[in-house]
Amino acid sequence: MDSGFCVLEALIQLRKKGVFSSALIKKWRYWPKYIDGDEIDKHFEDFEVGQCVALKGTLHGTDFYIYGMKEPDYV
Repeated sequence: MDSGFCVLEALIQLRKKGVFSSALIKKWRYWPKYIDGDEIDKHFEDFEVGQCVALKGTLHGTDFYIYGMKEPDYV
């Protein structure tokens, strides 16, 4: 889904109903609620451009993953 649908609570509720989904996060000003963007940025500090990682999180007892990739000027 497009970043306009990147509401983690909604994606978690869909998951609880058996609907698996993903949304693109385009950070312009703020990271989506419940996403620790500062921690993600810090995690990628020493990565090479193009390196990827999956970071596991939990919300309301349901696991989710944030997939990130290091770009030349942003994560």
